[in-house]
Amino acid sequence: MKCYLLGAGVSRSVGYPLGSQLFDEIDSFVSQGRACFDRFDYQNDWNRLHRWLENNPNPTLSQAYRTKNIEHLFTALDFADQLRDDALLSAFQAERASQTRS
Repeated sequence: MKCYLLGAGVSRSVGYPLGSQLFDEIDSFVSQGRACFDRFDYQNDWNRLHRWLENNPNPTLSQAYRTKNIEHLFTALDFADQLRDDALLSAFQAERASQTRS
């Protein structure tokens, strides 16, 4: 699935919601849609996503969810993903360095 977010200068002028309104628009769309589509159970998975974001121990993610600003939410998720990758790479490199010293 691909998602494109255009700047307000483009999207607002043709009637699309702003980033701060987009999460609620998606929420409404998913709530009114079919339960299952393209292998995803949106009715259950969407509700699970809401709970996961709302109760997430990462304050950046939970705050981005509370503000319902999808641009902030994607930024926080991208940042968390990058931090995880960096931590895994550091752990791998440290383990490899300790093996070569042995």
